[in-house]
Amino acid sequence: MSRMITLMMLLLIFAGQTWADVYRICYSANSNELPEQRGWEYLWGNWQGMYEGDPASREFVRDQGEWTLKIDSTHDPLSFTYHDREKPDGLDPGSGELFVMQWRLKIVEVTDGPYDAGMGMHSDTGWAVGFGFSEDTVMNVYYPEATATIAQGEFHDYVLWSENMRTYDLLIDGDLAIDDGLFYEGFGQSHVGWGDVLQGGAGVAEWSYFSFGVLAKHGSFAGAQEAFSSEAAPKPVPEPRSFYLMTLALLACRGARRSRVFSSQVSGKEVAR
Repeated sequence: MSRMITLMMLLLIFAGQTWADVYRICYSANSNELPEQRGWEYLWGNWQGMYEGDPASREFVRDQGEWTLKIDSTHDPLSFTYHDREKPDGLDPGSGELFVMQWRLKIVEVTDGPYDAGMGMHSDTGWAVGFGFSEDTVMNVYYPEATATIAQGEFHDYVLWSENMRTYDLLIDGDLAIDDGLFYEGFGQSHVGWGDVLQGGAGVAEWSYFSFGVLAKHGSFAGAQEAFSSEAAPKPVPEPRSFYLMTLALLACRGARRSRVFSSQVSGKEVAR
């Protein structure tokens, strides 16, 4: 209850913000369509290579009043099944913009390995961030010391944002979990993926939705809400925490961080993050 009151207060505070979407790409299990039917590439295989062996099973299940996509790899720890989306025209934010990823996930069980379900992205210049999810922990796979604890057997709402694709903040259920996390100078570019990502891990996970996009300071916040609810991308349903309240919590965190940055200036210029 206290969290909802806080989020409602943030809604009032940021109602005048002029954030609107530049682009948004989303998959929602409530569409009762598989990710590849919504423009995502379906990738699977095992230790022998891509498209070898039996992929992890996928099925729609009704959980807590909403449809979810369940991915089960317990039959073969060396299998993998994930969904990838490239954006050749670029996914990075520009000046005055904010890159945002959001997903809703429950880890049912992990039967082999440190984790099995995961997600990751590569920026337009190859900088990467990725997370693996065990039953009670979220771990940055490139910097394992960057972790957060989650309650077992529950759905959790995640929001990651970055202004520069070098550092990020991660919110879990509206609370700041990782502050100023680091991207890894890796490989690949301009794509996002999620699902059963680890060969050598096995488990069961349920995904409600996954989305990524860029917000910019233009238009109205009401316009941003309308754009994010457009038919071009299925509307996620993380009730009672809506995408908009979560985004406002994210923007409140951003404002607090900005106040700290302004106190660390060199020759009148903001210190680069």
